[in-house]
Formats: sequence, C-alpha cells, structure tokens
Amino acid sequence: MNKKFFLIISFLIISLNFLIPSGLLNIENNIYDLKQKVFPLKLEKNNIIIVSINDKSINLLEEELGRWPWEREKIGEIVEFIASSKPEILIVDILMPNPSKGDEILRKALCKVPHIIAADFSERKSVNKNICFEGKKAIDFEEKFKNYDYALLPCTLINEKTKIGSIHLFSDEDGILRKYPLWQKSNDMFYPSLSNSYFEKIGKEIKLHFYGKGGDFEYLDAFKIYVAKKIQQEEGEIKEVEEIKKRLEGKIVFLGVTATGGFDLKSVPTSKIYPGVEIHTTAFQNLKDLSFIKDLPFYLYLMISFLFIFIFFIILINSKLGLQILNLIIFLFGITFFSFYLFSININFPISFLNISFLFLFFSNLIIDYSKTRKERKKIEETFSRYVSPSVLNFLLSQKALPELGGELKEITVLFSDIRNFTTISEKTPPDILVKWLNDYFSLMVPIIF
Repeated sequence: MNKKFFLIISFLIISLNFLIPSGLLNIENNIYDLKQKVFPLKLEKNNIIIVSINDKSINLLEEELGRWPWEREKIGEIVEFIASSKPEILIVDILMPNPSKGDEILRKALCKVPHIIAADFSERKSVNKNICFEGKKAIDFEEKFKNYDYALLPCTLINEKTKIGSIHLFSDEDGILRKYPLWQKSNDMFYPSLSNSYFEKIGKEIKLHFYGKGGDFEYLDAFKIYVAKKIQQEEGEIKEVEEIKKRLEGKIVFLGVTATGGFDLKSVPTSKIYPGVEIHTTAFQNLKDLSFIKDLPFYLYLMISFLFIFIFFIILINSKLGLQILNLIIFLFGITFFSFYLFSININFPISFLNISFLFLFFSNLIIDYSKTRKERKKIEETFSRYVSPSVLNFLLSQKALPELGGELKEITVLFSDIRNFTTISEKTPPDILVKWLNDYFSLMVPIIF
C-alpha cells in the first residue's frame, strides 16, 4: 500500500462527504448553534417595538376581556390607539382567518395605519379553501417551493392598505428553527412572509442571525395600551398617554402573542423558548440591515476546502510523527478559528467536513506508516539475522531503512592484529569459546590503540 494509493482512496472517501452530507448535518448544526451563541448580533439603533400580548396582559385584563383569544373589537381598540400614535407601520402577528362579529371595528382601526396582517398555509383538507386574496399581493415567479393547497387569509379584515404576510415557520429535523422563509406558495401563487411583506425581497429563505436569547427588542405590554386607551377616552391626552404614544410614534410596531398559552414559542440556536413574534422581528431587522447569515457559493467552498486538504496532505507525508501531530492541531484550530471569524461577519463556512477530513488523513497516514515500518523491519530481520550479530541487527532496525547496496562513505580507522598460532588455536577451539576470546582480546587492545 503506497502513498499514491493512499491519496486516491483518501480523496475518494472525502469526496463522498459532499454526495452524502446528511452524516455531517447534526455535527454541523451543533457547531452552527455554538457560533450563534458566541457571536450574537449586537442590536444597536433599531426602529422596532413589540406590543406583547403576554401572560401578564392576559391575566390583568381577564376580568374585563375574558380569556384569550379576545374579541376582535377589543383588539381593534388596541390597534386604534397604536394607529393614533402614528407608527410607520403596524405588523399584526395574530392569525385571524375566521369571521367574527367584531371584524368591522378592527377593520376600521386598521384602515387608519399602514399594516400587514398574518396569514398561514396548510395541507390539511379539513381547512376551507380561501381565495379572497388570490392575485392581490401575490408574486408570480417560479422556484422550487412547496405548494400549499389551502391559505388561511383574514378576508374580513382586508382593506386598501392591507398587505398579507405568512407566519408559517419551519424548524429543522432536530426541532430548532434556523431559517426564515421569504415566500410561501399556495395554488401556484407566491405570498411573502410576514416580515418580507415590507421588503418583498426575492429569494427562497434566509438564515437568521439572532441577537440573543430573546427579549432583545423593545417591548410594550398590551395591557398598558388598553389601559391608556381607556384613560384617553375618559381624561384625554394626559402625560401617561403621551409617553406611550411617543414610544410608538414612527416605529415599526409588531403586535403579537408571547404568552405561554398562545402556542407561539419556538426553539432557536440561542434559546429553547423564543417568542414567534421575535423571530419575525429578527427577520425584519436582518433583512433591513442585510445582517442575515450568507453561505459561500458551493464552488468557492469546494475550492477552499480542497486547498486546505491538499496543503495538509503534503505536509503530512513529508514530516515525522511529532510534526504531524503539531500540524493536525494547527489545522483543526486554525480552520475552526477561520470559520468562527467569518461567522462574526455574517458568513457561514461549515467546518465539520474539513475537520473530519483532517482526522481521517492523519489516522490513515499513521496506520499506513505503521504497516510499512513493520514490513520493512520484518524484511531486515529476514535478510540480516543469519549474517550479523544481534547488536548490528538492532542497529539496522533502529535506522528504519534497509542499507543501500552501494554502501556508505565514511572515514574510519581499521585495527589489524596478527595473533600467533591463531590457525592452530581456531582449529582446536569450539566456535563460541573462540569468539569470546576474540572479543576479550579486542576489548583490551582497542583502548590501547585508540
């Protein structure tokens, strides 16, 4: 088994990783999640505020509004107050597909402010097909999107200022949400996601870059707005009302449910419990700042990967074991540091393939070198054991290579010694005793001469 064969086999097996990436997916996802925790985005100046229907709001308003979900007219009062604060836009992350008696009040409140309302898509045949919004804000372009047969659209709330945004989110196989779809396809028409309704960027999905464990955006409890609305009706524009209005003025306002009973909580790389509305705000800010995670083009990733592998392989086959171990450590830590640095500037560079390739090359080379050494040692033993003493044989074995047939040029001193009657002595003396006498003789003579 020679180095050439090893090279061919190694690159063949390594190449299979590109054809069968599923084996590395779990490893890479764990590394990706670690990157998100190590390098969360810094949320600097932003124009987003979340009006949160949280557990506190639901509990404090339960006596007056009842249990969640509230009547549409009550949500309409909250929307009307938000509209009076003159926000830039109101994005409603509450799914309201079925007609309700309070729809007209809510619809009139929504007319007072530019807004986006949540929609959803389903494959379940039990859901009634809703076509009231087909063609109005859908984009007609073809890509490989999953086609949903049923759209849950807020038909009774739509007016001339309405945009529709899908709230349908997809978690990976391990249950963690890392990507945000930009469009949803239903009945051969394309609808933007909730946050992308504002931007209408073309593309299938983005990889989100999270800002932390949650609660990173400005929050305003919904009950404070509801109470402020009541105070406004009874006492007018007092200081407390004006303070809340200033917080909403000119802002991108997301209205959503963060209560545990709202069933809108997801697992993301930075937190096991993350509000769905904050996923949409994260996507919004990522799209606004272009701070979402970008993948390198596959051909570029392939070129960089094989360049690193080739350099590592050349060093590996031309160095001794100690240097091989050192180079392995340098390459493993170096490529990991390189990948984490790229992530800090919003570029994803997967490393599981490269690191596994380095380990595979190192241990394969180690096994082959060990097999080759054993083979050469056995060959030396078989060749010289009948002609040289054990000490000379051990010396040859320690060289880890066969002596060259042409000999070796050295400067040496030779001791010639003529022993009287040696022929007669050698004929009468057993070989083992004769060798012992000679060794004793030369042991005494060598120090005297040299």
